[in-house]
Amino acid sequence: MVRFENSINIVAALGLALGAVFGMAGTFVVQPDIQALLWAIDGTGLVMAAALLTLKYLRMGHDVLAAGFLVFAIAEAVLMSGTAAGQTASVPAFAAGTVDHFCTRTSCPSEAGSQVRILSGAPEAP
Repeated sequence: MVRFENSINIVAALGLALGAVFGMAGTFVVQPDIQALLWAIDGTGLVMAAALLTLKYLRMGHDVLAAGFLVFAIAEAVLMSGTAAGQTASVPAFAAGTVDHFCTRTSCPSEAGSQVRILSGAPEAP
């Protein structure tokens, strides 16, 4: 029997996997229309996963970790808004999203795990 907690983990993992696969695919595609479509799917998967992880960790009482996923969801939504404008017109949205992503990674709580801190290059928050 699948519990609610397990279904959140499965859907979040699926969203993160969609984001990784379609984001990389969009990077290698040359046609702007197909690239925008792939990046839209990428952004949608990442926003969905980050929102679910925000709720999960907020319910568990890990407020700092939940806030990090919330900022990540907002940053990805800002990046996704620039996808429709094309590469040259989306530079301001890309810059804002990049700053938000950096703010997400500047400190990781201990609940995030050592692998996350190592991969993101972030110090542990007190």
